[in-house]
Amino acid sequence: MDDWMKSTSPSKHELDTVCVSACSAVAAVHGARVAHRDIKPQQFCFTKGKLLRLKLLDFDSACFFDELTSLDGKCSPAFAATEVLLDPSLLAGPEVDVFALGLILVQLRRGFRQVFASDSAARDMAQREREIALALGQLQSDELRDLLRAMLHADPKQRLTMGQVMKNQLIAAGHVTLAQNANMAKEINSLGKKVDEAISLMKALSGSLSSFRQEALEGIASVRTNTAEGARAMADLKEELCAGEERLEAVSRASAQELRRALLDETWALARSLKSLLGAQAERAVEQTLVLARVERLQAEIQAQVATLKDDQREDLMSARQELVGLLRAVEGKVDEGFDTIHRDVEALQAGVGEGFSALKEGMEKRDKDALAYAAQLKREIDALHAMVTRAPTLFHVPL
Repeated sequence: MDDWMKSTSPSKHELDTVCVSACSAVAAVHGARVAHRDIKPQQFCFTKGKLLRLKLLDFDSACFFDELTSLDGKCSPAFAATEVLLDPSLLAGPEVDVFALGLILVQLRRGFRQVFASDSAARDMAQREREIALALGQLQSDELRDLLRAMLHADPKQRLTMGQVMKNQLIAAGHVTLAQNANMAKEINSLGKKVDEAISLMKALSGSLSSFRQEALEGIASVRTNTAEGARAMADLKEELCAGEERLEAVSRASAQELRRALLDETWALARSLKSLLGAQAERAVEQTLVLARVERLQAEIQAQVATLKDDQREDLMSARQELVGLLRAVEGKVDEGFDTIHRDVEALQAGVGEGFSALKEGMEKRDKDALAYAAQLKREIDALHAMVTRAPTLFHVPL
């Protein structure tokens, strides 16, 4: 406190705070039933922080209330109580602390000037009383003057105790405010610790985020690289697919052409076989028709001759005629059988051509319209030929 008074010009609020804090420090020591017995500005120091809180130091002369001893002159005359200077063997108790505190409060309230200019002035009882009266007269507040006069009373038994000092309106109000400020300081310190923890956490989180960001950037770069490689692979695969489609189309075209040539060759072979078969059957049918025609002429001649014959000759002739009719029917059966054979062959050829046409249509997949048209035309011709062959037996049938 002594250095603080020499180096600062406090505001009224700061000065009030220091006074109340000094009283609170002494009251706390007395609350523990301990007397300091060497109180002076040099024995107070400020705690850390900005609240101007004081605490007492140097308890070399301190003792408990129930173990009081004399000071034997071991005190500072400028802040010693009057009774100690008058009787060094006096058992000094908490009263001397109140007196010394009163002198310090007067010093704080009159521009940091000590009450006694020197130790000799403090030891001169007459001058001592005049200096105290002069210092108290310089105070502007009557309430403060009354409080300090009671603290500096020459009779220790009539002097205020620290409990009474703390109950004084001037000190009590400041003490409450000081306690509130102390609580607020604790909360601020706690909040400061939380803020420090939050800052540490933010730093750690920032480090984690930086690491995560770096990993994310590396991942993105890897994805981009993989994407580029995938795009190149897709392009290569697309080229291979296009080449494969071209090869497949070429193979399909070649296969379709080969199928068309094979089917056309087979169709022509079937057509030639049918033509040959139909030619042979037609020749046989013509021969049989000629035979039937000759038989009819012969029958007519026989009937003409029958009319001129006698009854017995007519019966022989009729018998011969019946044999001839049987022969004709046998010949007609052969002709019918031949036409049935032709009909079955034509139907088998028609079925084979139909299957070939279906295979050609599926295999070509509409790639060669000319071939399909030609095959359709060929099928129509074969169907017409089949219809003609189907009607042939009725054309060559011989009624009897």
